[in-house]
Amino acid sequence: MEKIKGFLLILLCLFAGNLLSSLTGLPVPGSIFGMIILLALLLTKAVRLETVEPAANLLISLMMIMILPGGVDLMNTFGKFAGIIPQLLIVSLLSSLLVIASSAWATQKLMRGKTKDGKGREA
Repeated sequence: MEKIKGFLLILLCLFAGNLLSSLTGLPVPGSIFGMIILLALLLTKAVRLETVEPAANLLISLMMIMILPGGVDLMNTFGKFAGIIPQLLIVSLLSSLLVIASSAWATQKLMRGKTKDGKGREA
């Protein structure tokens, strides 16, 4: 019963997010608005984490099944990418390296902010 209550709460937040997205006309998906609404409910303690955690864990465990149809569809349309595969590989590689470098930089900045001497030791 607890999973059903949490799942319904997640669905209500998704519905509210989709409604907000259509009413505002902003180019933000309703699912993003729904996650922000759910986050606000959790931060304000209007909803307890224990209520949505079982349903969220179930959805996370099923995530691969939800992504699988998109991957299959991409494989079916692979012929459309025939002339631009090298460009796609280069863009994918460069963007991955950029994400890795920016994450490492941000992590170093955060870690230096926690230590006083900047050498990774607590002062």
